[in-house]
Amino acid sequence: VYIIDTGTAEPFTSRWSWNLPDFTNLDGVRQAMQYFVGEHDFKSYAVESANRDDTVRKIIRAELYECGPLKMIHFIGTGFLYKMVRFITGAMISVGQGKTDFMEIRQTLKTGNQLKNRQVMPAKGLCLESVTYENLKK
Repeated sequence: VYIIDTGTAEPFTSRWSWNLPDFTNLDGVRQAMQYFVGEHDFKSYAVESANRDDTVRKIIRAELYECGPLKMIHFIGTGFLYKMVRFITGAMISVGQGKTDFMEIRQTLKTGNQLKNRQVMPAKGLCLESVTYENLKK
């Protein structure tokens, strides 16, 4: 979960959220997030220095929740690459600020190219909600 505070920066939320008052295109963000659902090659949403051969991951659910000025970008997946959620969130912020059209997100997943204004969001707003493992007993 990545937490964005679109209200006035307050000491009660500023330690665990990223303050972005201009994150307003929420419909565009919701549309763009749906492109991430499914199995995709996320090499354009990971750190290049990772040099991994296995950059395919499966996102089961990607949603945007609202609680007043707090906006939570929530991902459920079978695994994530290093800084993948922070890069995806950076793309969603670009859409939410009107800097990127949500259709560009679809193109990056199809082609593997990176967004023109690619940004990694700070860890400040990122929260690991839970980890679930399959039952390994046989």
